[in-house]
Amino acid sequence: MMKRLLMVLVSGVMLAVLAGCGGDPVAKMVENPDTQARLIDMMVADTTISETFAERLIGATETRTMLMDRALEDGAFSQELMLRIAKDPALMNGIIGLGMQDPAMKDQLMTLFKGMQMVQ
Repeated sequence: MMKRLLMVLVSGVMLAVLAGCGGDPVAKMVENPDTQARLIDMMVADTTISETFAERLIGATETRTMLMDRALEDGAFSQELMLRIAKDPALMNGIIGLGMQDPAMKDQLMTLFKGMQMVQ
């Protein structure tokens, strides 16, 4: 009888402890700013995780737009991106081709090209 009562009490305590540990552990970790910073640092340090994370961010329209906006707001990043495009003929042709499809941008491009011809 005493043994049975002890087992019931121990089981009750264990259930209470487990119930207190319930919830999403990842959500609890992200709530803490220090833990969040450590998680981000770990993801950035691991190229495999970084690539997977980047693919997920780029794969969703909302986060892709947010990433493009943030990237283009960063002067150094924008400059590096433009340099990379300028060094790749296929990318440059693509950008010019897209610009030529928009009437206002087409006029801008033609003005730039005429200006370049006059300099020569």
